Amino acid sequence: MFRKNMLRTNLLLIIGSLLIFNGCASTQYLTAKDRADTRSVFLDNVYVADHIYYMGVSTVPPESEDGVENKNQPKGMTVHQQQEFIEKMQQEKGIDVRKMVANEFKQQLDKNKLFAVGKKNSDAVLSIEVPMYGLSIKNGFSVMLRPVLKVVGTLKRPDGRMIWSSSAFINVMGSDTPEFEFDQIKENSDNLRQLYKKATEIAVQRLIETLKRDA
Repeated sequence: MFRKNMLRTNLLLIIGSLLIFNGCASTQYLTAKDRADTRSVFLDNVYVADHIYYMGVSTVPPESEDGVENKNQPKGMTVHQQQEFIEKMQQEKGIDVRKMVANEFKQQLDKNKLFAVGKKNSDAVLSIEVPMYGLSIKNGFSVMLRPVLKVVGTLKRPDGRMIWSSSAFINVMGSDTPEFEFDQIKENSDNLRQLYKKATEIAVQRLIETLKRDA
């Protein structure tokens, strides 16, 4: 039973990884002229996926899954229940990935002195999308959750001409991010905030690096 569940978990992780990397767009760098003509950018509303991507480990005892409860064990939570719990925690604790991404972009643009963040009549419009974000274990042997995050950025002239585009992916393999067990997140929402914040910092830094390069 354990081996079967582990193999199923690993298969789902592979499928999830393919979804994260699906649609990976190549980077379009700024030309020297477009850079010279861009002094200020308007940061448009950040689009974020409605629900988190979540791949954890069920804490429900096997007896309960088979319909026979063991009164000597805590009830635990299924993976779906964990996802619902985390989404509810985000709402109640104000853990807003949209704001995290927007604020990180503003800070990084200012820190690197690339462009001033202006109003709608700026030289270009910076659009940011977060089509996927959430938490996942690395494999079927692990119980530690790490953040996953996909950020896509585009920079367009007011007439709609695209002058820059790039994307950044933070996955559970090789990313310099912290990790926590589900119960550690359940007991302390700051751990969840820390996971998202670190993933956001890394992703935005990667996008900023492509903005600094010329075509």
